[in-house]
Amino acid sequence: DGITDLAVGARGDDDGVANGGGVWILFLNTDGTVKSHAKIAAATGGFTGSLDNDGFGGFVAPIGDVDGDGIYDLAVGAAGDDDGDTPPLSSFWNAGAVWILFLDGAPTARWRNLASPLAGSNGLPTLVGVGTLEVGDPITLTLSGAKENSLSYLVVGALAVNLPFKGGTLVPAFEAPFGLFFPLPTDGAGGWSLPATWPSGLPAGLDLFFQAWIVDAAAPAGLAASNAIKGTTP
Repeated sequence: DGITDLAVGARGDDDGVANGGGVWILFLNTDGTVKSHAKIAAATGGFTGSLDNDGFGGFVAPIGDVDGDGIYDLAVGAAGDDDGDTPPLSSFWNAGAVWILFLDGAPTARWRNLASPLAGSNGLPTLVGVGTLEVGDPITLTLSGAKENSLSYLVVGALAVNLPFKGGTLVPAFEAPFGLFFPLPTDGAGGWSLPATWPSGLPAGLDLFFQAWIVDAAAPAGLAASNAIKGTTP
């Protein structure tokens, strides 16, 4: 949704095992209040490792998108971990460990950032998708960082073609039955917001790719591009 979220460690958490620890993922509103949350602990949030008195969550650090799926991952310390200790570590009590968590989106976060923007007069335009992609639910596509008061084109496709185009990369495949493009003017702030209601009749597991291209004389060939995003129907 374009808002930075928080990972908060709780090393004394007892959910599932005594003092196993945990990490809370807090999805924030623009005013810093908590919109929703998810927990990662013993047998919770998809975590399957052993956390017996390990203090998981004592240290938490972002490590970027290690597995390249468009979602930032986490390194989480467990100071009390002593699984498989061998000399010389076995001479110490609770040698500790670091867990690398390859994260998935929240249950209602069906969007992935595929990158491939092309800079224009205001830097790299950004496209964000928000919504569950459930039938009848609202979705919103938001463009920001584009040239002000210009013409943009929202390109939609069911495949990623990754075609070299105008000095950048055109990600969505513009072909039937889902290949579409929509001309949309940018506002005085260099963006737009496009609300819609998700339609019925689309198969589960369908990937749809979205990218905005903006008329911009400062871009290499007169067109700047946003990052591409992928939405997957549940």
